[in-house]
Amino acid sequence: SASASASASASASAPSRHVRVLLDALAYPLASQFSPKSAEAFRALVAWLEDLKIRLYPPPQRAPLRDIASHTWNATLIEYLVALEYDSSDTLKPANLETPAVRAQVTEFLLREAVANEYADKQDEMNKAFPPVTMSSRDMEEAKPYSGRFANTANDAVREEINTLAREIGCYYPQSATTNTADACARLLSESRKNSAAAQKDKGAPKTRALANAPRARVNVNLNDMSSGIDAQGDADDVVKLLRLLHLVQLRGLQTEVDRVLAEVQALTADPRTDAALGKVGT
Repeated sequence: SASASASASASASAPSRHVRVLLDALAYPLASQFSPKSAEAFRALVAWLEDLKIRLYPPPQRAPLRDIASHTWNATLIEYLVALEYDSSDTLKPANLETPAVRAQVTEFLLREAVANEYADKQDEMNKAFPPVTMSSRDMEEAKPYSGRFANTANDAVREEINTLAREIGCYYPQSATTNTADACARLLSESRKNSAAAQKDKGAPKTRALANAPRARVNVNLNDMSSGIDAQGDADDVVKLLRLLHLVQLRGLQTEVDRVLAEVQALTADPRTDAALGKVGT
């Protein structure tokens, strides 16, 4: 239809959002007016990028690119793209550069080259503005590859030891994935250590808060004995069951927190003492 054709034409003439972002990042003065449908706008952009951003050629050799009215300008651009190692330069023909789609592809390539050169020129300034992220000694220690007593999980004796540990601490994991079982045990022990530290810190706090931070009891659950509640098969069924279990754990944690808040409020409001002479309740 005529409306569909007009819409397609409009979308072809307008640069992509990504191109707009690159133009703005490079502070191109005619960014709002640029369109790959306009040969003049396209050629002016290419000349500007080479003059101020890319600078592949020495200034005297840039004159053919600046001559945007030349009938040989497309051939000059192809030579320029070959020098920049543009991927499709070997199949690019001067006539192809008259189509907005090809111009859009070349435009994005040149903008990327310009941004890369801009960063190369200002990398010291930018790196000072955004210093690299540093890791604490503890973070670096935790980031090291695991090399403890369970590093060689291909060994039968090691696998048996891992599975024994998992059973002792109540960590359920498929027995076929020994490395994952070791990781799961490590996470479980780490969580228990954090919970114990939190409980120790809250020794002087109200009883309900201490209970909330106390290590949770571990219960072995056989997923085969559960129902997911939906029609799922294989791994998908197990995933749904695990999500339901996690949801129940979150609900239980929420209930514990609600109980804690209620207990603290009751401690403030229970058993008030009345002094009729003062005409008020409490002390």
